[in-house]
Amino acid sequence: MTLINEMWKSLFTKSPSAEDLKLQLKQIERDQKRKRRELDLKSEEKDDKLQEALEAKKKGKQEVVRDIFREMRQIETDASYIGKDLRRLSLAKMTLSSFQRKLETLQEHKDRRGLTALVMRFHSDQSLVKAIDGADVDDDTFGTILKQVLGEEEDAVVRDNKVKEDSGFAEFDRTLNDMLSGAEPDHEKLNRALQGESIMQTRHLAEDRI
Repeated sequence: MTLINEMWKSLFTKSPSAEDLKLQLKQIERDQKRKRRELDLKSEEKDDKLQEALEAKKKGKQEVVRDIFREMRQIETDASYIGKDLRRLSLAKMTLSSFQRKLETLQEHKDRRGLTALVMRFHSDQSLVKAIDGADVDDDTFGTILKQVLGEEEDAVVRDNKVKEDSGFAEFDRTLNDMLSGAEPDHEKLNRALQGESIMQTRHLAEDRI
């Protein structure tokens, strides 16, 4: 049984409480930090090996270069597996966060029937677990699968959440590229990107009403 299967079994065999979800999300965040650190170490290890290969090449030690190449290829493979784990954790976090919001909405409306149906869908529908385990599905496809399991009424919540999380990333990325090219930090652009389009639109609407 995979880690994701174990997580789903522990959470959705019964109706999870808000505290259950909070604890699981905290564990996912800890796992993400650990995996990112592992990935950083692999990157550092690869850089070190590259320098070793350059030194060996200068000295004409071609067999040593070949051995280092093989070691670097294994490091790259290991890093790929870690990247897969990080993708799984990211998808699991997205799913549980969406479930948590849906749960809170149903509880606020005292919709016991809807709550039971929600837990049953998460317990019986394996499409989410398979998508997370595979870790090769794109965000749009995964969002569609998630919305189907959550129920059609969750569409707006998932869509709004994606806007809040991703809006402004392209501008943020461009600003970083400019800085790497030697440009001075443009704090206005960075703030605009980090605040996100939805927040900026809300601010403009508020200003228009003044």
